Formats: sequence, structure tokens, C-alpha cells
Amino acid sequence: VKETLLHEMIHAWQFVTAGRRDRTDHGPVFLAKMADINAGRRPDAYRPARGYALSVFHGFRDEVELHRRHWWACGRCGAVVKRAMNRPPTARDCREYRADPRRARPCADPARCP
Repeated sequence: VKETLLHEMIHAWQFVTAGRRDRTDHGPVFLAKMADINAGRRPDAYRPARGYALSVFHGFRDEVELHRRHWWACGRCGAVVKRAMNRPPTARDCREYRADPRRARPCADPARCP
């Protein structure tokens, strides 16, 4: 998350220092600032031991997966549903529903199934 925030802060820095309103700009100025941060040329008491690996790509896959701590099993199809919040699965999480929503049968035991 911190690397994504640093990425966005470079865009903010470009806006403040150069008035660049195009927030999609990953040109030479952006890349130079990103390389400066990745190289650790500035003091940073919170810099991770492995250093930063800022990039021009946005992805939260690892961060989202880290927070999916609530695991549920669908009572109908047995699929494991992971959530960041403690919320049981719904019918739409069922593999049978996702395979063909028109053919998904109603659950025989509403207490067990979403």
C-alpha cells in the first residue's frame, strides 16, 4: 500500500511543482523521481529492509489477499469464499450460480446455504 501511495504522491508532486494536471503522465520526470525513491537516495526511517519497488503499474492483489482473513464455505457447492470483512457468502458466490445463473437451483437448507 505504501508503494502505491508513494506512486500517487509523485503525481501530486508533479502537479504542485510543475502544474501537471495529467495524472496519467509516467514520463521522464515521473520515472526519475521514482528511480530516486527506489534507489534510497533520501533518508527514510520507515523504508522497508528490502527497499521500495515503485513502478508505473497499479496493483493491489497482494494487499487485498492479505486482508481476506474470513473464510467461508458455500453450503451448496463447497467453494471457499474469502472476505476482508466477516460477511457470509451470498448466492452469487456459489460456483453453480456463477457457472450458469439461470440454472442455479434454490438451496434446500437456507440455514446452510447463502
